[in-house]
Amino acid sequence: MPTRNQLVFYGDDFTGSTDALELLHLAGIRTALFPNVPTKEQLAAFEDLEAFGIAGTTRTMGPDRMRETLEPVFDFIRSINPRHCHYKVCSTFDSSPETGNIGVAMRVGAACFKSKFVPVLIGVPDLGRYCIFGHLFARLGTGDISPVYRLDRHPSMAHHPVTPARESDIRLRLKEQAGWETALFDIFHCRMERAQASEALATLLADGYTEAVLFDAFVESDLSIPGFLMEDNVPEEGTLFSVGSSAVEYALAHAWRDNRPTPPEPATAEGAYDEPILVLSGSCSPVTVNQIQEATKAGFAELALDTVGIFAGNEEAVISNTVERINRMMRDKKSAILHTYSGPDDGRTRYTRAAIRKRFSEQAAGSEVPRILGTAMGSIAHQVIEQTGLERIVVAGGDTSGHVAAAMGIEAMTVSQPFVRGAPFCRIHAAGSKLDGKEINFKGGQIGTPDYFIKAASHSQCHLLTL
Repeated sequence: MPTRNQLVFYGDDFTGSTDALELLHLAGIRTALFPNVPTKEQLAAFEDLEAFGIAGTTRTMGPDRMRETLEPVFDFIRSINPRHCHYKVCSTFDSSPETGNIGVAMRVGAACFKSKFVPVLIGVPDLGRYCIFGHLFARLGTGDISPVYRLDRHPSMAHHPVTPARESDIRLRLKEQAGWETALFDIFHCRMERAQASEALATLLADGYTEAVLFDAFVESDLSIPGFLMEDNVPEEGTLFSVGSSAVEYALAHAWRDNRPTPPEPATAEGAYDEPILVLSGSCSPVTVNQIQEATKAGFAELALDTVGIFAGNEEAVISNTVERINRMMRDKKSAILHTYSGPDDGRTRYTRAAIRKRFSEQAAGSEVPRILGTAMGSIAHQVIEQTGLERIVVAGGDTSGHVAAAMGIEAMTVSQPFVRGAPFCRIHAAGSKLDGKEINFKGGQIGTPDYFIKAASHSQCHLLTL
């Protein structure tokens, strides 16, 4: 049993947090995820935790609110004194100076943990995210046949409604957001022998002006050397603070692998899951839109959330009506999708935007819109579970997921079973609630093949990946 936690991570959204949770689970690290800073009692409820995460919503916040949120969280993590503290961000680096500013988090964390330097790892080859000579590339969707685009030319990320990617060079993005110079540990450095790589990192840090180091990654093995270098730079009595995607967990898993027991292979369940599921989608990604369309073709009931009514102040009536409609479908054993957007031809979009403009300034809308929509969908999900006993929910959209979880009353989650890389099924922990023991899956907008929701409705078990 370790004398202190190996790792504590804080996720800037919920879908990204479950991605990190899954990686640690697959590496054999006993891990739980909490929607809020856990109490001593909540931590004690999980025996022998080696790591834990806190799922946040800072990706939708402005800089001032981010600071107010992160300073006490990082102070709490420092009091726990883990070996590593990871500020977990999306593998497509969703952020801007005004919203979800990763540079703000980097500065707050570096000051709290008195970091000599901040490792930055973004590329996750297993998820179709590649960092090459400092530039980020991403697949559109998942699967080997999906095309790869430089981030600033990505059909989805370059046109993100809140944080469009106008630059693919992560160093320039961090310069814009943090005002810091970021050194590059490029692909050739990542393929050096360990001793040589250590010398190369020391050279980068020798000038005293380097405050962050970005590590390239094109194939999974490129994350091995960064993991060893992170381990080598953990302060003897302190915590190494890092920023990045689940590449951080991948890298550390490589470094820990020789000292970890092999995770047990789960027994394969007989037959397929045959209960109805509820999908809640707050995503505007074309990947998710395609998944919605495929699911409705396969027989899912499609419900368009009355977003105009929500923003016009009629939340209670909208929620009540929607719960009633979903309950009828669940009783008829019919899976359903409740969405806020179904594509460019969605007739709600124009009127919803008008209702939002009447209620919020442009600056406030970035954080308030996902909060209100996520809270409404979470309330709907909670009531449906309470009234029908629904066993499985899928949530699509990183910006709304944290608010869905909060409204549902989730206290903690552990991995139930792997599904699609980056989006496991999780077991809900909510003592004294009908939610306790239910399964939930959080999916980022870019994750999954067109049949994602169809598979989620029949998925029973899959085999663990080998790290």
